[in-house]
Amino acid sequence: MKKLSYILAISALAVSGLTSCNPDKDPKIDTSTDYEFVLNTPQFATQFINLATNGKVQFTVSQPNYGLTLAPTYGIQISLKPDFTSVTEEPVVGDDGEEHVVPGMVDIVLESQIKGVLVANMSDLAAGINELNGIFDESQYEEDYIGPLYVRATAHLGSGTAAEATATVSNVVMLSQVQGFASFSTEPILLYIPGNAGGWSDNKPQIALSEKYTNDEKMALYGFAKVDGEFKINDGDWEGAVNWGSQKGDDSVGLSPVLNDEGETVAYSVDLYQNGNNLNGGDYTVPTGLYFFWLEITDYDNSSDTGTEKVGTLKITEITSVTLPGDYNGWDASGNPMTADAGNSYIWTGAANVTSGGWKIAMNNSWDINLGGTAEELIFDEGNLYLDGSNVTLDLTAYPWHCTVQ
Repeated sequence: MKKLSYILAISALAVSGLTSCNPDKDPKIDTSTDYEFVLNTPQFATQFINLATNGKVQFTVSQPNYGLTLAPTYGIQISLKPDFTSVTEEPVVGDDGEEHVVPGMVDIVLESQIKGVLVANMSDLAAGINELNGIFDESQYEEDYIGPLYVRATAHLGSGTAAEATATVSNVVMLSQVQGFASFSTEPILLYIPGNAGGWSDNKPQIALSEKYTNDEKMALYGFAKVDGEFKINDGDWEGAVNWGSQKGDDSVGLSPVLNDEGETVAYSVDLYQNGNNLNGGDYTVPTGLYFFWLEITDYDNSSDTGTEKVGTLKITEITSVTLPGDYNGWDASGNPMTADAGNSYIWTGAANVTSGGWKIAMNNSWDINLGGTAEELIFDEGNLYLDGSNVTLDLTAYPWHCTVQ
């Protein structure tokens, strides 16, 4: 089973050291390398685990002793050898004709982390096992791996130098009998929003596929971009398979208002066509601002050059406010507002005592548009964030959208 990941380009927890003129009395992060970090041996460690059931695997850890009660960012690493070295020193030639180094260790992105409970997808573990065996695409796959899998947890505080200073790994736990399957991770596909707001080059803000809303008939993509006049959506090549605009005609077509029950405009929409005209032109253009883009695509690979083949629909919603609802404020979607940076509408900052009890990022004082997941990769309508801090900075400049908490 192949795991697909598409990214359409529309538009970490940073922990600063605690300093004071009286350092002897103030708490500090312990920056030694021994943080007493333990990955507990799960009850299923000696059982046969068939990853093809495509479920989830749960691990638990003890929080590293950093000297302060702070919520770390966790991860897990897997290997086929207990010392986390490669099974071969020989490179493998892939279908692309390129040589690939076979890694001894693969980082697994967690599905979720709630305090010391870490959840990983079985499909991600299987994809990692294939990579550890030097199998990088489905054409190379011959049979399922069956054997031991070695796992260790990782933890750090913040990003950049803070993450490097506090990075630590746990003990190694062996899962004695694991069966893999043909699961592969793919590089994200980037789509862009060139236009008047940022220029008509091909590397403008990004949109991302929402796998939650993807099926055999339709894929949903989303992201953030500033709109100021006309724009289009492409894949970085004006002659490529994705060059979406409005239906081709004599004039550019504007976006139609989407009204709520009270007759108020809450969004704007338009049908998308391959090789169509520029969007947001004609008699009606939307107000300049930062917008949430939502695309529902039914014909991603359409290569018609007529501008009359519909590929899907686009709805954009202006972002007028960003808030930080959570356990600490009763999950009030309008509480603790953030402020847009005066020189960059993709950056928002806010002061709020967010806690490991859980919180999210909401927009327009409602839950219709919200972000969660991890600080390093915020995802639309994903689970809660579990980080402590008093200042949050949201960065929607490019995928992956992320925030820092201090």
